[in-house]
Amino acid sequence: MQLLNSKFNSSNMADAILKDTSPAFYYPRHNYLAQYSNELTTSVKTVFPITKKILQEVEAQDARFISSFVKLENQYECLEVISSKRFLAKLFLNHMGVLNFIDSGSLPGYAFLKLSDERKRSTSLWTEFITASGYLSAKKLRNKFHNLVTKAIIQAKLDDTVTVIEDAGSVILSINHEYIIEITLAFMCCGIWPRCASTWPHMYALWPCPDMVYQVREIGFHLLANGTQEKHTTLSSNESEAWCISFMEIEDKLLERGCRRLCLTILNYLRDTHLKLPGQPLQNYHMKTILLYECEKHPFEHEWMPDCIQDRLKGIFLQLVSCLQSRCCPHYFIPKINLLEGWPTAVLDIATKQAWRITRQIITNPDQLHQINQESIKT
Repeated sequence: MQLLNSKFNSSNMADAILKDTSPAFYYPRHNYLAQYSNELTTSVKTVFPITKKILQEVEAQDARFISSFVKLENQYECLEVISSKRFLAKLFLNHMGVLNFIDSGSLPGYAFLKLSDERKRSTSLWTEFITASGYLSAKKLRNKFHNLVTKAIIQAKLDDTVTVIEDAGSVILSINHEYIIEITLAFMCCGIWPRCASTWPHMYALWPCPDMVYQVREIGFHLLANGTQEKHTTLSSNESEAWCISFMEIEDKLLERGCRRLCLTILNYLRDTHLKLPGQPLQNYHMKTILLYECEKHPFEHEWMPDCIQDRLKGIFLQLVSCLQSRCCPHYFIPKINLLEGWPTAVLDIATKQAWRITRQIITNPDQLHQINQESIKT
């Protein structure tokens, strides 16, 4: 079962859970996951057609913003699930071969796109967004795209259904006051690896194996025109011109084997249902990051069999509590980035207590994981 994937698959999600189980990890215990999956599928079916219509209107206004937001069989291209009510849509742009990837290391987690030759400025599709020094400005592109999306909502007669949420670093839409979708401009980067992630994999790490490392590096990464690596921090003037490096597709590839995906699904479920705290200091990406570190701690495939998943969940939640107590959750590929940076101590204290209550429930009564409720973790 794949909840965080650039190609969301809506078919037979409950069956996918069944396939990931064994007699030692029986299905009735995971009935709540089937319900969660069904809710997620319903959410996608609501969000997808509305977003697609908006992007088609954007393309009609400016043909440079070509939408690849399509459904092929049961695969939703360019749609990523952040949580059961929040989604990320990527609109990939064509760089026409005139831009170079610049990763100086001065901004960990960010990179710049610069004209390979100043004489090619006039041949670029994005001339008006290129600065005097030859850099493609993510901020200028965001502003342009924001205006196009706002007009598209009106032209598509969706202004009663869709609301633009004001955000300095993103184009974020609220649909039916229930779902949130963030639409970001993106470039694909293949055949290169960012300097800020040069320490991955760690020298003595047994996971992932060399073959897997080669495969994921071949996949490449994405450059996004929005947001910060630490979701609670604000963009500096330099960061607003830079492009945020995303490894989401690589992360999904790393979690393909064993019951890692089922583990991720349970973590996302628990985050969505029991760790939605004021301000939401904990996102599903925090859970995914700690899961990746857990994969390093337990590098062998027999440690990711379904009958081991309870032990893995215990380890992940204990690590989550440790991260919250230390106010530090390092990015898996770029450890210099602290994914908890910027959050007030009081907010993280509340998150720590809530995470520890769930941890205690998992340790003392793992067979009743599906019966965790808000009352039991408040006491």
